[in-house]
Amino acid sequence: MIEAYSKKEIRNTLYSLKKEWGCKVQYVHIVQKERDIKTGVASEEYQNLVIRRAIVLPSSLIRRIAALTGSPFNYGGDYNSKERFLIIAAKDFTIPLDEIAPVDYVMIQDAKYSIKREENFDFETAYVFRINHIPPKES
Repeated sequence: MIEAYSKKEIRNTLYSLKKEWGCKVQYVHIVQKERDIKTGVASEEYQNLVIRRAIVLPSSLIRRIAALTGSPFNYGGDYNSKERFLIIAAKDFTIPLDEIAPVDYVMIQDAKYSIKREENFDFETAYVFRINHIPPKES
């Protein structure tokens, strides 16, 4: 009974956060990466997962929350400026956490983010990702 109530509260909180901080996210999961021995050409097989509403929190908000709770944290003008927190509801994310590879990445509004860390939220209701912005390559 308590678990069901807690799950409902978490889902309600996720819904509220989606309304305030939600945006469309494209998760690119590299399924297979091979290199042809004869030609040296690399080929990738990937799976695109489009999440209509994912919660993208800026690092400045996380620092403010840490300051309010009294948690120790580093700070400064450039500290974690390219880092974000991404929260995806479990019902929207179909890839198991143990299949997430270091080469997987996230696209948010045409910006590419690498996955620094991922973890399961309470009662497996959501997935929390710490992501870093990858600057575009200049050609």
